Amino acid sequence: MAKHQLKINSIYCGDNLEILKEVPDESVDLVYIDPPFNSGRNYEVFWGDIQERRAFEDRFGDVEAYISYMRPRILELYRVLKSTGSFYYHCDWHSSHYIKQMLDQVFHPNNFQNEIIWRRSNSHNDGQKFGVITDSIFFYTKSSNYTFNKVFISRTEEETKEEYSKIDENTGRRYKSVSMNAPGQGESKIFGDRGLLTPPKGTHWRWSQERIDKALAEEKIFFTKNGVPRYKQFADEVEGKPVQNLWLEFRAISSHSKERLGYPTQKPIELLERIISARIVRT
Repeated sequence: MAKHQLKINSIYCGDNLEILKEVPDESVDLVYIDPPFNSGRNYEVFWGDIQERRAFEDRFGDVEAYISYMRPRILELYRVLKSTGSFYYHCDWHSSHYIKQMLDQVFHPNNFQNEIIWRRSNSHNDGQKFGVITDSIFFYTKSSNYTFNKVFISRTEEETKEEYSKIDENTGRRYKSVSMNAPGQGESKIFGDRGLLTPPKGTHWRWSQERIDKALAEEKIFFTKNGVPRYKQFADEVEGKPVQNLWLEFRAISSHSKERLGYPTQKPIELLERIISARIVRT
């Protein structure tokens, strides 16, 4: 069957392994999958207004059967993903360590970017063991050349005061002191009246000379007692709090949620929006 471009705003129903075979090589920017977790459970749901009964099994017998089922699908997803693309695999504790090994083999360990931990509930009764309240999302890229936009969430007033604990004596604005050097080698730069400064051994100055000059003119660079330049990062110039790999801000869809469709493993829109936001190109 001839390969064709995916239609925008369309849903393809059927065996994804067969449908993926129709998709051209390196034509997809972002992949997020929420496949079976190998949980050993049966799911049943009465769907929509007509209460149509739908059921599926998440049983593979053993982890080898599960990985054997997923591997060809991952290989197809790898094929259709652009060299600049991003890939997210949503799973839980049942097989996550085996999934990680498989993904390393397909994508290469150097292209593993994050294990995201999502707290999907506040508590869970799991009998004679610690309650499991998290899922894992493995984030891979196909190469080192990929798009990633930092995602921010709002800081509380208390968080702002704690992180930006210093007050600028001229403006009264809150700021924190940020290092201007990073590991590596680099040339000396001119810091105004201080003249040519050499970075500490084994480091380089993060900024270009042009940016240093601009920050000095804006009085955003100060010097420690030892003459080390530091940058004033003002709280009101930062978009918010950068999202880390621990996601606590939203939970699994409750039985009373307006977005709930009834599908037992449905994921919240906020989770998908966050993943998409990290990928989209901002203009």
